[in-house]
This record gives sequence, C-alpha cells and structure tokens, in this order.
Amino acid sequence: MGQAEKICHSLEYRGYSILVAFAPPLWSARIDVLQDGLKPISLPSDGLRGWDEEEVVSRAKARIDLNLKKLAPEDGPRPAA
Repeated sequence: MGQAEKICHSLEYRGYSILVAFAPPLWSARIDVLQDGLKPISLPSDGLRGWDEEEVVSRAKARIDLNLKKLAPEDGPRPAA
C-alpha cells in the first residue's frame, strides 16, 4: 500500500486478515494469512481497489471464499479434526 494511503481498519475473515485503506479517491484492501495451513491469496501488486469501501471488502471476502473453495475436497464434507 502506498505512503499516501491511510489505513482505516482491518478485519479477520475465515483465517485471513483484510487490511482496508483509503487513498483519495480509492479504497484498497490487502489480504494476509492468519491461520497456518492456508495458502496466500494472489492479488495485484496494489491490492484490490474500488470506489466504495463496502464493495472492496466484499470483493476481498469473495476472493477468500473462492480460495477456500479451491482447497475443499470435491467429493464430500471435510473429515473431522
């Protein structure tokens, strides 16, 4: 994230951290891994960007959900730990 960006907040979602920042006029989000065993999510070098904070957070959550779906077994529920 650039130097002119102001970090607004971060949130945890399904083992990942979403860092939300604002650099007028755009919002951006970066996703980092918090839990062991999860794969990093590849994003453009400047993260996810958009005009609306809620939209950027929603897109970050969708990326996380898609990444977790790729990790899930195709043919049934996950085994109990």
